[in-house]
Amino acid sequence: MNYHGLRFKASVPTALMFITLVFVLSLSSVIVSKLQQIVHEESDVFQQAISIVLNADRDLYQAKLAISEHKAAENPQFSADYQENVSQAKDRFNQYKQLMSVYPEFSGQFSEFEQKLNDWTQSADQYFATGASKDAAFIQQEDQQFAALRKIYNDAGEFALNLSKQHIEQANLFIG
Repeated sequence: MNYHGLRFKASVPTALMFITLVFVLSLSSVIVSKLQQIVHEESDVFQQAISIVLNADRDLYQAKLAISEHKAAENPQFSADYQENVSQAKDRFNQYKQLMSVYPEFSGQFSEFEQKLNDWTQSADQYFATGASKDAAFIQQEDQQFAALRKIYNDAGEFALNLSKQHIEQANLFIG
């Protein structure tokens, strides 16, 4: 083989260019795959989880509003509205937990949700059953239980947002 010939001298840069091109294409493919995964997580998991927990929080407030409206005018429709909104708030929070359960960081988070929800709904159900609207201690207890439950919903939204930011930062480190 003649290492000083024109064919050899022309083919070495061509071969190096081909190898570089294959390397760049492979690296680009890996980066595009990672970006697709990030976009999927953001749109199908994190944004959906945040939206679900915000809607659940709204339902929780609507249930609280139904209690307040019932205090003003004892209408059985308010009790039905309360029950419907509590059910929606619970269902949506369970959807949120299902979405987020694939992340190890979520393990054990919000384990007190069921207990806090039960505490508050028992107080509210007692109010609808006995009409305890005049009892200041009862109203204070119900408000405190609502605030504790509301904090869980707020923390859940912040947890999903922070986890989303962590995943984006990790991706930026990978790509950058």
